[in-house]
Amino acid sequence: MPESPLIAVPALNAQGVHVWTCPLSRYDASAEALQLLLCSEERTRLERFAFERDRRRFALSHGLLRLILSGYVGEAPEKLLFDIAPRGKPSLVLRKRSGPDLRFSLSHSGGMALVAVACGREVGVDVEEIRADVHDLELAKRFFAPAEAQVIAEATGDFRRRLFYRYWTAKEAFLKGRGGGISDGLDRFEILWQTDGGLGRIRCVGSDAIDPRWLVQELKFEEALMGAVAVEGDGWQLEQCRPPSFSFS
Repeated sequence: MPESPLIAVPALNAQGVHVWTCPLSRYDASAEALQLLLCSEERTRLERFAFERDRRRFALSHGLLRLILSGYVGEAPEKLLFDIAPRGKPSLVLRKRSGPDLRFSLSHSGGMALVAVACGREVGVDVEEIRADVHDLELAKRFFAPAEAQVIAEATGDFRRRLFYRYWTAKEAFLKGRGGGISDGLDRFEILWQTDGGLGRIRCVGSDAIDPRWLVQELKFEEALMGAVAVEGDGWQLEQCRPPSFSFS
């Protein structure tokens, strides 16, 4: 196996939240080497996909996750160990007791992968490819909080479709950060967008109380994508990072 690279990452402190934006097509030439970084459990999951396209996306995104995390902890990407919580949220098992308390989240859709990394605070990220064949209003009425569905119902055309994905990715990011999934109920909470900058708070349906533990930030892309990152606590600063550059020697 080629020697695994360690990529250069920006300095990360307790106030920083890094979101890596990784177009998967950029790494097609390294697909085989990235797949070799995966552990046996990840390779088993990879083989369960019926289509080669989905296997490739899984291998590229999870290989890139290992490379990015390895840059923060200074360990070879193939040697990283993960623990899965009962509700499915993965965490990094550090070999060095003095290592950083990294929290992370991975999402991929279409040809894009996002990796969010924070230190000492939980984080969740989601990206979705905007599809014209999605029945946005029907899905919003079925899965979202009533107030959110009403907002989407009042919109039309492409704006309504993007609005649907704006809510969807924010909700997914929050559930992933908290450690859960859609089965927890997307209609049990609502996103209250605070500013034109795309910052949102979480409120439980049926209550006026805002959850003080979480903030959601919309992520914007030039491509037909929508994304969001959810971060535990206040006082953090988002930094969107360039795709990692590396080579296997």
